Amino acid sequence: METDSIGRRHLPSDGGSTGQRCRRAPLATRARGVQTAEATVKEIVIYPTLFRIRDFEITSFGVLVAVGALVGLWVFRRELQRSGLPESALDSAVVGVIGGLAGAKLLWTLEHLGEEPFTDLIFSRGGMSWFGGFAGGILTGLWVMQPALHDQLRPVF
Repeated sequence: METDSIGRRHLPSDGGSTGQRCRRAPLATRARGVQTAEATVKEIVIYPTLFRIRDFEITSFGVLVAVGALVGLWVFRRELQRSGLPESALDSAVVGVIGGLAGAKLLWTLEHLGEEPFTDLIFSRGGMSWFGGFAGGILTGLWVMQPALHDQLRPVF
């Protein structure tokens, strides 16, 4: 094993003409598509707005949130079928997704209340809080499940 100038151990060099180890280009260099000695890396392109329908923008964030919610509901439905639970439990999951989105927006609005008027914040295109989404989803899901929980817990008490 050889040691470099700061004490890291590595395998001996292959005896090539340069005698230097092959290093990857820094991430910032690779993302810009700069040609280095190792390779040319293509530029990463992100599309924040996928397309527009008149004045309404369909954003990549919104599409990914919708895909995540649909995949989560699909997995939840499959688990309900696998475990033999009633299909009506899917209602609480759907309401939980809607409540999570509402809670995320509401908490973000409350966090930024002094910056702009409430109505401007609540109807703005940006802003969601993870903690608000978690709390809103759990609370609305439990609210929908409350009658079923009462019926199941009544014989116990």
